[in-house]
Amino acid sequence: MSDSGKPEEVLVIARNITERKKAEEKEEFLHSLLRHDVRNKAQVVQGYHELLKDYDLPGEAEEYVERANKTVQDSIDLIEKVRTLRKISEKDEIGEVNVGMTIKNVVSENEP
Repeated sequence: MSDSGKPEEVLVIARNITERKKAEEKEEFLHSLLRHDVRNKAQVVQGYHELLKDYDLPGEAEEYVERANKTVQDSIDLIEKVRTLRKISEKDEIGEVNVGMTIKNVVSENEP
């Protein structure tokens, strides 16, 4: 500190996170692709289940089709939950910081 009580130096630390950002973007792309592909396949299975309903199946077979269809729907719901959780975690981790304002606030709090 100078005689006037004002800081003479400011320490700033910066890191290059370009590679980390690229890796995160690649990971998000792969997750998105996987969710999309799995969801599409599950919907195809649901379509076949719907077609089976048009047939005169024995009661037990109809029950199996309904159980299978519910399981596929549960899988689709799980995919959506994972997508939602990823969005929430992204919001918690990354954010902009106004360094200038932060420095001004710290300096003003520490002035005599």
